[in-house]
Formats: sequence, structure tokens, C-alpha cells
Amino acid sequence: MRDEYPIKFWRPYFDVFACWGTIGVSVAAVQSISPWLYPIAAVVIANRALALSLLCHESIHGNLHKNRALNDWLGRYLCGFPTLMSLSRYRRLHLLHHSAVGSAKWDPDRNLYDFYPTKMRQFLLKQISSVVSLKTLKDFLSYYTDWPELLTKNRRLHVSSDVKQFTLFHLLVGIGTWTIGLQIEYLIFWIAPIVLITQPYVLLMGGLQHGPARTNQPNASRTILGSKLYMWLLLPCDINFHAEHHLRPNIPHYHLKRFSESLLRSNVVLWKCSYRQAIKDLFQQSLA
Repeated sequence: MRDEYPIKFWRPYFDVFACWGTIGVSVAAVQSISPWLYPIAAVVIANRALALSLLCHESIHGNLHKNRALNDWLGRYLCGFPTLMSLSRYRRLHLLHHSAVGSAKWDPDRNLYDFYPTKMRQFLLKQISSVVSLKTLKDFLSYYTDWPELLTKNRRLHVSSDVKQFTLFHLLVGIGTWTIGLQIEYLIFWIAPIVLITQPYVLLMGGLQHGPARTNQPNASRTILGSKLYMWLLLPCDINFHAEHHLRPNIPHYHLKRFSESLLRSNVVLWKCSYRQAIKDLFQQSLA
């Protein structure tokens, strides 16, 4: 499968630095052109932060770089840590998710989609309340980092845990931004977009990918159909080909479209629909 869908040597550098470059341009536009551009910049930054987290997801499956050490280094320090995600923690839980998708007992991502379908108003009010109370941030850090284990009485960490590196990384970022007087910029241009936009959107993504739960299917994963630009904006890094990804998680994201086309030629039926239809499925009680 690797021979048919090889990892491109240049692609991780392009993907990672394109994200950071776009973030840099967004910040520069607000500071150099007009502060009124901030709402647009915040959405763009949140979108690229989501893309970075999905590139971390690529590294979890070993799809970012052929060299395992470099694959993990790029995924950890340039993608995962900046978006408040521990590579080791995410890898352990996400691989379990792949082996037990749809299971009420074993799937660690079940809480991201098992509450669908729901009412749109109820969902939005809950998200606003969770963001304001910082519950979204707390839940995110509890899932994506080993800090909860570090703070327990026993402090028993998994042997692969990178919580020390994660903590040191953010201590250095905090000290660095404070030292050069950029702590406010760090908060409004990075932390705010992630906490206020990216993290809440992850809950919606969980529903788009797997909800409402289809526990009776071996691959309870949905593929979202749409134009390339549309998907770049809403489901970047080809994560819209989610059913295909669950079939072959070792295929790099940029080959998933070709893999999807090969499945179609082989008459393999997957769970697919448009973004709009998926939203209707998730909020059908309020749209009926």
C-alpha cells in the first residue's frame, strides 16, 4: 500500500510551512493594514491551527515523513504542541479510536459524536457556555495531553508520554513572549482563535465524521463531498475523506482522493454525503 500511495519527501515541509505562512500573513494584515481585519484573520488562523492539528494526526499514523524520528519531531513541535496537543497522548487514544470506532465502551472519541442528533439551539448554547466557562479548553487538554495524569496523586505516566517536553515547550513560549513584550499578541492571535473557534469546531467535526453513531456498521465513518476549496475551508488536509482514512489509515492525506476513486471503480460502498446533508443529519430535530 505504501508503494502505491508513497509519502512525498517534500510534502510535509510544504504543508507545515504553508500553514505557518498563512498565519503570519494574517497577523501582519491586522497589524499593518487595519485592526478591523481581525475577525477574518482570527477565522483564518483558527482554520490553519486546525490544519496543523490534522498534520499532527498525519504524523500519528506515520504519514507525515518517511523518517520516523523526523515524522514525530515535525508532528510534535511544529504541529501538535503549538495547537495544545501532545503527540504521544493523541497517538495512544487515536489508534484506539481506529480499532474500536463506534464502540460505546472502547472508542475514546465516542463523546464527540454520540450526543447527535441534537437541536441546533441546544448545541450552540452548550458550546457558548462551555467556551465561556473554559470547559472546552479543560476537556481539550484532558483529552490531548497527559496533564491530568501528571496532576493525580500517583502521577503515573505512560512510558511514551511527552508531557515534560510539552510543558517545557509552553513554558519557553510563555517566557519568550513575555520577555519580548508580545504576550497580548500571543493571546489574541493564537490562543483566542484556538480556544474560541478551533476547539469548539472539533466537536462539530466529530459529528461530521461519525455521527449520528452507526454502531451496526464495521466502518462507522462518513466521507463529506464538496469542492476542493470548500473542503479546504471546512475540513482541511483531506480529512473529509474520513471513511477512506479509516479503511486505510496508512495512506497520506493527499492520496485519499485517488484511493476514494479506486474504491468507487471497485464498487465499494462507503457512507458519503454533502456537508449540508451531514449538518441536517446532526441537527435534524431542529431542521425538521
